Amino acid sequence: MAEHDIDPVIERRHELADRRVVRTRAAVLDAGARLLFTDGWNAVTHLRVAEESGVGRATLYRHWPTVEDLLTDVLVACQAPLEAPEPTGDLRADLIAALATFVDPLQSSKLSEILVTAIDRAPTDPRIQAMHDSMTNISRAPVWAVAAVAIERGALDPSLTEEVVAAHTVGPALYQYLFDGRPIEPSDLQRIVDTFLAAFAP
Repeated sequence: MAEHDIDPVIERRHELADRRVVRTRAAVLDAGARLLFTDGWNAVTHLRVAEESGVGRATLYRHWPTVEDLLTDVLVACQAPLEAPEPTGDLRADLIAALATFVDPLQSSKLSEILVTAIDRAPTDPRIQAMHDSMTNISRAPVWAVAAVAIERGALDPSLTEEVVAAHTVGPALYQYLFDGRPIEPSDLQRIVDTFLAAFAP
């Protein structure tokens, strides 16, 4: 057999091993995400994730030596973009629907705790800072997607930026839920959007 030839048996073993690694990683990260959003930041431990995923603790420690390593990968894996609903052409309705895509998980999971903990830990951990920045971008993307289209067609102030739009939409919702401790009702979303439009619609 020539030097550059690969034994098909060895190649098959490598392929199966790679598949096992991919499946194991997916099981661990899925379990970590479930624990994170159901029970909160402190629930993501090697023991809890091993129990939830069925993956041995020795394997977890081999791939993720510290809880911070595990949390970082879990946060990366679970940060799926929030998709704005299909636009209707009604700016007010579209903004309310887009804001709801962030508010719904905020109130139905541990997202608020995750955000607060990330803010607290970000200054001392560059990995958490990167995750916090990513979560910030994800949280404001749906509203900005609607606002950007409205700006292009002249329905909103052309000087608006993504940061300003988020501060006047996502910001009030977060303040009410995190600092006032009040649930966000549909009427609150309407009020927030109406206040935003009063300030920035021509």
